[in-house]
Amino acid sequence: MYSVVDATKKILQSNQFLAEYLASGLINTSEYARKIKPQIESLTMKTVELNTIVTSLNRIKKTINIKLNVDFCIDDILYEVFHFLLSSTALHPHQ
Repeated sequence: MYSVVDATKKILQSNQFLAEYLASGLINTSEYARKIKPQIESLTMKTVELNTIVTSLNRIKKTINIKLNVDFCIDDILYEVFHFLLSSTALHPHQ
């Protein structure tokens, strides 16, 4: 048996694109909550109010935003380091 938040996370983890769309605001949380309500109730084994699922999605959305921002920062840093190393190697190939 899962909590509502854990059940919601489990559903979102099964589709990374949905998680990213949720984080970027491309998904209407109320509509998505209606869609996943039967799955949430099955995982939690109890009747769940729609606004509880919406609240859960909004809380998870905040953590996804933080993770996406960190991932983008790391990607940017790695990109810059990679290009720096390439340019250093190109300028001084025999060092």
